[in-house]
Amino acid sequence: MGYVKANFLHGMDLPGFAAINPAVQVWLESVANVRLHRDTHRRPVDLWAEERVHLQAVNPRLYDVGRVLTLRADRQFRVTFEGNRYSVPARFAGNQAGLLERRGNAMAHVRKIVALAQIHGDEAVTRAMADALAFEAFSSEYIAHLIDARTRQLPEASPLLLMHHQDVLELELPPADMSAYAGLATPKGESHGSV
Repeated sequence: MGYVKANFLHGMDLPGFAAINPAVQVWLESVANVRLHRDTHRRPVDLWAEERVHLQAVNPRLYDVGRVLTLRADRQFRVTFEGNRYSVPARFAGNQAGLLERRGNAMAHVRKIVALAQIHGDEAVTRAMADALAFEAFSSEYIAHLIDARTRQLPEASPLLLMHHQDVLELELPPADMSAYAGLATPKGESHGSV
C-alpha cells in the first residue's frame, strides 16, 4: 500500500472514482510491473509469468463468512464491531439496521434473499440490493422484483412506488377537466339550482 500511495496516488487529482481503474491500469503496465523490485531485483511482470503457471483455479463456490448482528448506532451514528468503530449515515443514529427496523420477520427475508442469490447469482442480487437500499426498500419481494425486471431485459428496472403517509399528504393533483360535461343539456323542467 505504501508503494501505491507514494507512487500512484501521490499528488494525483482524479476527477472521480470511475477514473481510478483506467489510470491504475496504465500505471501498472508502464511503471509498477516493469520496474526492478527492491527485494527480488526482478521485474514483477516477469515474476508473474513464472508464477501464473503454478496457480490453481479459485473455488467457484464461495464460502459464507458473513456474520449477521443486530447493532444499534450510537448518537454519533457509529457502530462498534470487534473493537473497531464504523460510521453509518447520520439518519440511523439510535436506530437498528433498516431491515430489522422495517420488517417484522427479518430472518425470513434474509433466507429469501439468500435463495435469490442461489437462483440468480450473487452479482444480480448484490446489484438489486444496492438499488433497493437507495430506495430504502428492505424486503425480499422488492429485491425479487428488481431482479425479475432485469432478467426480462427491460431498459432499466423501475422502482416500486412506495407511498408513505406523509407522501400521500403532499400529492398535488391537476384541476379536473370538466369540458366533457359542458355539452350536456339539462332536461326540460329542471333547474340548475342546488337541492
